[in-house]
Amino acid sequence: MPLRTIHRLYEFPPEERSVLTFSDPTKITIASRSGGVALRKDSAGDYPVEAGITVATEAFNPQALRQWTGVMPIVTHVSVDNVQVTTAQYKANDGTDDYYWDGGAWAVAGAGDWNTLDELEANFPTFPVASKTLVLIVNLATSDKRYTPTLHTITVGFTANVTSFVEEYVYDALVAALKANIRPAADWSVLWATTGTDYDFSAYEFDNGMAIDEIIEAYDADGDPTYTTDLFSAYDTGTKVLTLSGSVSAGTRVMFRFIPTIIVAASTHQDFDELAHLPALVLRSYTETFEGGSPAREKLISHATGIGKSTRSPRRVRYEVPVDIYVDRAVPIARIAEALEEFAVTSPILTTPGIGAKVRIDMLEGASLYARPDEDGVLRGVTRFAVCSCQKWFFATTDERGISLVVVNPAPA
Repeated sequence: MPLRTIHRLYEFPPEERSVLTFSDPTKITIASRSGGVALRKDSAGDYPVEAGITVATEAFNPQALRQWTGVMPIVTHVSVDNVQVTTAQYKANDGTDDYYWDGGAWAVAGAGDWNTLDELEANFPTFPVASKTLVLIVNLATSDKRYTPTLHTITVGFTANVTSFVEEYVYDALVAALKANIRPAADWSVLWATTGTDYDFSAYEFDNGMAIDEIIEAYDADGDPTYTTDLFSAYDTGTKVLTLSGSVSAGTRVMFRFIPTIIVAASTHQDFDELAHLPALVLRSYTETFEGGSPAREKLISHATGIGKSTRSPRRVRYEVPVDIYVDRAVPIARIAEALEEFAVTSPILTTPGIGAKVRIDMLEGASLYARPDEDGVLRGVTRFAVCSCQKWFFATTDERGISLVVVNPAPA
């Protein structure tokens, strides 16, 4: 089983504010310039000194998870006259309940149950993995209203069963995102079967093999040729019945706007495509480009013992992926091409399902159109996507020892 040791780094720049959960945003926030989570000053310039002020990370849900290997929060504290006046405490959530280490096991935590940094780091490798979900909760506090602790980063280590990074980034992430997000509208018309408000599509077959996911508009094409008055009332995806807001006479041509089912598939060669229906998005190939690497090591060091593990930094690559668009001539290919463009512009960050990695997608080229001479009535368009900042964790972990105390012995005078 190809287990990989992977590190997830939580950073807290200002733009990440929306993915965090604050117990009270008036008392804890991300520093607007420097980043990092800190207590928030009130109108008098004082930090809050009460208990129970927390921040929770966004949920981390790597489906290929096998075991947590370690955790390392970095928090800056303040001391006054050699007495530390700031504190940080921790809990972990599995997507359902808050947990803390009770001295012998991970137990469901009450409001006052927290762990110290040493307790969290020492016992985190045994945190349950059944739900494959992790949320870290940090309680920041100060006893001196002039100072705040600052949470800078949290590094989480885990092992995951990764059979292929290409599958993780291209097929499992990009293909799934295209299936979920590319939903352009198409137009079609039918002759209304019987006078009334309903039309049953359960036995209806398009002459180009299209299928209906959802109907969103409907118009009387004979009486309202400019499509001014939308007659759509409802579409039942179970019974396949379209209901209009008013009765239409039998034989009336009704134009309806719908979301077609789009096939998204990977294929080795266009000549082997046997698509059940149109429209379809087909990923024919990919090109991997090396973006960078480093001999530096990613570390998880215990603050209490100075002992931990490290692994060499991952290789970083990008994948360029041609995406073919196959459509019937009656369906404007531009709608799908622009839906792809809108998706890349408005949702540029994907989270992969297996290891929960965040990658960026770019649409490198708009659609170029090509005829398919062997398939009458089919248009083929080609776009090109890039999946960027993909990390490939190849290297094994090694034992590590950090510097826990520096003692300076000045030379004798």
